[in-house]
Amino acid sequence: MVAQQFIDQQFPVRRVLKHTDLSASAYYYKPKDGVRGAAVSKYTYTLNGQKVCNSVVVKQIEIELGREFVDYGYIKVTHWLRQTYQYKINFKKVYRLMKVNALLYGKRPAKHQGRNWVKDLVPEPEETFHYLEFDIKYIYIHGLRKNAMLLTVIDVDSRLTLAQMLQLSIKKEDVVALFTYIKQNFTLPQKVTVRSDNGSQFVAQLLRNQLIEMKINQEFTKPATPEQNAHIESYHSIVERTICQKYQFGSLSEANETFDRFQKFYNHERIHSGIGYTSPMKYLQAKGFIISNPDFTFITT
Repeated sequence: MVAQQFIDQQFPVRRVLKHTDLSASAYYYKPKDGVRGAAVSKYTYTLNGQKVCNSVVVKQIEIELGREFVDYGYIKVTHWLRQTYQYKINFKKVYRLMKVNALLYGKRPAKHQGRNWVKDLVPEPEETFHYLEFDIKYIYIHGLRKNAMLLTVIDVDSRLTLAQMLQLSIKKEDVVALFTYIKQNFTLPQKVTVRSDNGSQFVAQLLRNQLIEMKINQEFTKPATPEQNAHIESYHSIVERTICQKYQFGSLSEANETFDRFQKFYNHERIHSGIGYTSPMKYLQAKGFIISNPDFTFITT
């Protein structure tokens, strides 16, 4: 630079800088070797000083973004983290965590790839128990002032409910237990397909691996298309009309007792237009099926 030429000729540094309009800080600045800035923190702190590993924060973000209808970008995720977990965290850090883990809006994780999406709007079973649908419905427990979760598996051909579970929460392990129960208590055909939406319990790798081991094909409805799971949705409508709108449960056990009675009525007595205005059990009996345990349909864990 010009200033350096005059300084090299022994002119006073201060005078040269004054005439060249160059600040002393700019002249004396020397870039440091290596990466500039502070090292990236591996932890996030809460308002009360608790230290949380960033990997935990990332997992919390993944779970929230996996919920139906959640399409948050990093700004909304930042607010959500602050409100839900009381984190002291800024937008820049959330953006970095989401970018590194491919969680930014429009860039969902690769784990969403490889799902077997439904090809037909309505399942066309070749035989009884060939096509099963399952889903979760929320049941309000007035005595607890909270919702319980009702998980049901229904046979498309006969409309029979093979198994049902009502608990305050249902995890992927519970869904695995339900299908293990079905596999052990029913004679299933060689070709079985189960259909569900994209709930976190249903897309879990634990369940997918278990169904593969059972030689059961799993397929998923496309987002925002409940009509692709029409039979279980129809069942939930029946539950809403006949139970949810008529009963107030004081406890979870009271709700379980009611659903136990309902399941017996539904499978043995309730007529269905889709199977010739008869009940699921009578429909199966007419086809030569023998059910050794007629009250098999309701289980809890």
